[in-house]
Amino acid sequence: MRNALSFVVLLGVLTLAGETRAQTSTDADSADALFKSAKAAMDRGDLVTACNQLAESLRLDPAPGTLLNLGECEARSGKVAAALGHFQEGRKALPAGDYRIAFADDKITVLQRRVARLAVRLRGEAPAGLRVERDGVLVGEGLLGVTSPVEPGHHVVITTAPGRARTRADVTLAEGQVETLEIEAGPVALSGEASAPPATNGSNQRTAAWALMGGGAGAVAVGAVLGLVAKGAYDSASSLANCPRGPSSCNAAGVQGGQTAHTEAGVSTGLFVAGGVLAATGAVLYFSAPKEGGASVAPVLGANGAGLSFQGAF
Repeated sequence: MRNALSFVVLLGVLTLAGETRAQTSTDADSADALFKSAKAAMDRGDLVTACNQLAESLRLDPAPGTLLNLGECEARSGKVAAALGHFQEGRKALPAGDYRIAFADDKITVLQRRVARLAVRLRGEAPAGLRVERDGVLVGEGLLGVTSPVEPGHHVVITTAPGRARTRADVTLAEGQVETLEIEAGPVALSGEASAPPATNGSNQRTAAWALMGGGAGAVAVGAVLGLVAKGAYDSASSLANCPRGPSSCNAAGVQGGQTAHTEAGVSTGLFVAGGVLAATGAVLYFSAPKEGGASVAPVLGANGAGLSFQGAF
């Protein structure tokens, strides 16, 4: 029984090993097919297809030749930093005396002149929980201040930290340009600092909307009443008792009454306009209030005026 059990276990191990070899062989065949297709795509100038297929071929079978060809495809596409990395990795994987070493060394020399380099340096002490991202990728603490190869073009560096305001710095680099970007953590957020409501807090937004629409309706109502008062004052001032032969014959009471009516009419018009703006703003807030997620809109009041704040994912 023990011998039979050993035979079964051994047979199982051999079967699994055979399956692994078959899977590896399949991956290698797929990688080879992708490599040939990518070479054809690169020859006809379809660099997007070529680079994608070479990347997938490399994933299935990380061969040095695939690394070099992917680097060549990226270099032709203008992704010189990515190309430099793949050429350097491929060069290390080549055996001594390989005929491709000279080609790889030449490409590395050219790309090192073309690639841009950026160092992100922190000014001041780093607060607890500081997170620095370059183009959405975390920059580790050990990389701060280190000049690293990057693609030529526009780059965005953002800092966040608990209890701190978010900061952003932008830099655009040409090929071969070396730059140091100094950043610092944002200022400590004030405890009473006003902020837009969370994107998911639709109930608060609708409450603000009702308040604005109510205030707008009230302003319109007061404006209407004041307009009626102004109309009455004008009619009284321009009556036959005060202006017996038309506006040019008005006595002092008629002139004074006309001026009062004109002032009240102006205030009435202003209330109508302000009330309309408040009501319209309230309507926008109400109908844009999210139920869950999405974008939110909130009124913002400041020393220099008022406006709307938009917050959410776009």
